[in-house]
Amino acid sequence: MASNEAKSRQTFEFVFLPRQETSTPVPTDLDPDPSDEKSTAVHYENIFPNFIVEHSPKQVDVNKDDEEKDLLLVLKSKLEDLYELPRPWENEGQRILNLLYEVDLKYTDQEIMFIGETIVECKFIEVCNRIWDFCHSTKDKEFNFLTCKAYQLMKSVLFSFSDKYPSLAKAAYQNKTLIERFMSEFDLPELSVDNLRDDNHIEAVECTMCVLLNMARNFHLIISLIRRDGGLNKILNYYQHEDLESIIDGIIAIDLRIAEEEKELRLAGGNHSGDDETKSEYGSEDANLIKKIKESIYLHAGENSLYVLFQLKGKKSPVIISIGELMVEHKFIDVCVRIWDFCHNTKNKEFMFLSCEAYRYMKSVLLVFSDKCPNLAKAAYENKIFIERCMSEFDSSKLSVNQLTNNKHIEALHVTLSILLNMLRHLHAVSYLIRCNGGLAKILKYYEHDNLLLKTSVIITVAHCINDEENDKILAGTDVIAFIAEQFKSILDHPLHQYSNLDTKFYTSAIELVIGLDKLAANENNKKTIVDLNVLPLLKRMLATLKSDQMRAASHCIWTLSFLPANKDNIREEPNLLEVVHHILSNSEVDSDTKRSCDGIIFNIEKAPQVLEEIERTTGKDNHIMISYQWNKQPTMLKLRDCLNINGFKTWVDVDKMQGSILEEMAHAVEDAGVIVIAMTEDYKKSNACRTEAEYAYKLKKPIIPLLLESGYNPDGWLGALLGTKLYVDLSNEYDCLGKFPDVIKMIQTQISKEQSLYKIPVSLTVINAPKTKTSDDQSQNAKPLKSWKSYDVKIWAEKNKMADIEILVSGFDGVGLLQLYQLLKRCPEIYYTALRNDYRLEWLQVFHLTEALETLNRS
Repeated sequence: MASNEAKSRQTFEFVFLPRQETSTPVPTDLDPDPSDEKSTAVHYENIFPNFIVEHSPKQVDVNKDDEEKDLLLVLKSKLEDLYELPRPWENEGQRILNLLYEVDLKYTDQEIMFIGETIVECKFIEVCNRIWDFCHSTKDKEFNFLTCKAYQLMKSVLFSFSDKYPSLAKAAYQNKTLIERFMSEFDLPELSVDNLRDDNHIEAVECTMCVLLNMARNFHLIISLIRRDGGLNKILNYYQHEDLESIIDGIIAIDLRIAEEEKELRLAGGNHSGDDETKSEYGSEDANLIKKIKESIYLHAGENSLYVLFQLKGKKSPVIISIGELMVEHKFIDVCVRIWDFCHNTKNKEFMFLSCEAYRYMKSVLLVFSDKCPNLAKAAYENKIFIERCMSEFDSSKLSVNQLTNNKHIEALHVTLSILLNMLRHLHAVSYLIRCNGGLAKILKYYEHDNLLLKTSVIITVAHCINDEENDKILAGTDVIAFIAEQFKSILDHPLHQYSNLDTKFYTSAIELVIGLDKLAANENNKKTIVDLNVLPLLKRMLATLKSDQMRAASHCIWTLSFLPANKDNIREEPNLLEVVHHILSNSEVDSDTKRSCDGIIFNIEKAPQVLEEIERTTGKDNHIMISYQWNKQPTMLKLRDCLNINGFKTWVDVDKMQGSILEEMAHAVEDAGVIVIAMTEDYKKSNACRTEAEYAYKLKKPIIPLLLESGYNPDGWLGALLGTKLYVDLSNEYDCLGKFPDVIKMIQTQISKEQSLYKIPVSLTVINAPKTKTSDDQSQNAKPLKSWKSYDVKIWAEKNKMADIEILVSGFDGVGLLQLYQLLKRCPEIYYTALRNDYRLEWLQVFHLTEALETLNRS
């Protein structure tokens, strides 16, 4: 490969290493023949609408909105024709191949993936085999593989789609003969290393290698076909050609990585597992990948690292999360700020933010990882400068609403909004940074733009930031909600939404719209508006698709709508809606989040009213304090639980008690509680699960003690109405919250005294019930406080829990040591696990058993 690009990049103060990239070999002689009207009709500038008009089964009035739908339908029809053609290398076959080649030039990567599914479905690999066989065996010079236009187009199409659609590589592997044919080119005299001087011949070898590289990168088993009959050595013979070096390096790098993984698998098969826990958790491929990413991030290897991270977008969530943690550890957000500043200030056109590849990769990487990694959002919030940089885009003159006509510029803003939205989902505090200096107004300006995707992103982002009061001021009227409802319906009705199982932009947009409606439904007035706009039938359709992410979004939105009494009848009367919800609950393959939402719908519509009619207020069951909180405040609430337990109170916390149906357990917990402690935050108010708990407690007239867990938060909406003017304890300062726990205990004791006075009967809140079945040894052990345990008590406990092989427990360790070990687990889990593994040399299985036993001991 030429090195001009690498040399030019060396002037940049932040080291952008050139991506190991290959350019698409452009087929020769693609310009249309002026004498051929059909050829002219499919030329690049007007290929798509003209081709559709000419080839559609019916004459249609093509417009911009229908272009993509019609193109896909026509592509499928023409690919089916291509498969049926007896001679696909001749005129009609060339025209269809030319269409596919032009598709890659015009459409985005996401749309290419969508079209790629059609290519696989219509057996394009088999067509390629036929073209390859004919062009390599014919004596007709017009169709010889080195000169045939159809053959060149076929390879170029394979190159483009194998890069962006991994399933094409899988289809080639299953076919096998295509890879064999490509490898056989390296045995041809015309393409031998010694004779490789002609540019067309070099280009032919380069294109073949590029196709193999793409396929091997996207489907590693391809390497096994390349290796056959000394295939790698054949490829290495071409290493002396400068234009082929980087491609060969790429193929060899993949082969070496696969070889390492195969070695690891063989070792694992021989029970030589090593001590790298990452391998067992993620598998050897992902473990190796994480290791290399860690090295890459640590070295700040510039554009090359960004490109590698960008290519991970298809990996499963655990791997993405692990790599996201490495990004946080190595201050990736700081690197992003440096790239951002340079690309917004430089006068070098190559590195300006709207044209720089590294800048684009940086934002794309953040988009992928911010979706899955809550700690990345936390790091961005703590950095603060990064969010400021994101918001500054809405002040850029180059991206002003009036001048926003370039699709790349629109996409740049959409990606920025999507990054902010991902971070908002994980950490509501990000909204405080977005709102600075009139940030909401800056974002809302772009709602006036006519790009539907941008308008949608604007509304969904704003919906995550505003409170009830701002909702009525900023989003007054029903226009915004009506817009989202209309877009939601049009996407569900679009043929492409049902055409493919891929996550296309249509499919993703439907989910984003539902999430936006869900967030707007946090406002009570909006709940009624959304149902009045006839959105329930649309949500029911999403539920019925049985696609997990669609079901998850739709079920949660219906759950949110079901809290408004006026909506309950609409949900009951919507034909088959509750039947679909019950069916999902009975399906064992449905994910837990969807089931929880469906459980919440049934609880609000069917169970809660029935239970409230049957329950009479009694105090005989009021024997615990229930702590109700939103998950991101769990550490503080667990400390409060421990403090209450030490002071003799029996508590109920979800992490201790949850079994079976979460909402049924919650309902029983509320019914049996003497006092409900509520941890107030904005996230608590926005949580359907928390609202279910709090409103159920209110309807059962349970005493409620509010705690403030978020500085500056003033409860509004349903939470403000429920709590009224109740006094609260401020625990918002996490460094000082332990000192406030006595105030919480005092409020609980005051509430108990009030209840006893009111009902003239004792309340058993201060009694902790001992387990019902205990052996004599258990009883004698548990009669002692843990702090007074001697080493032999610990030894007996270790033996009963089948941990006699853990030397630390049977060599003088006492109760104080156990208690401190448990405190270390809760306060500093990283140090806890590191100490057990490195200092005490415990195997992972021993660590797991000890941890479970410690948790059980401190719960009893």
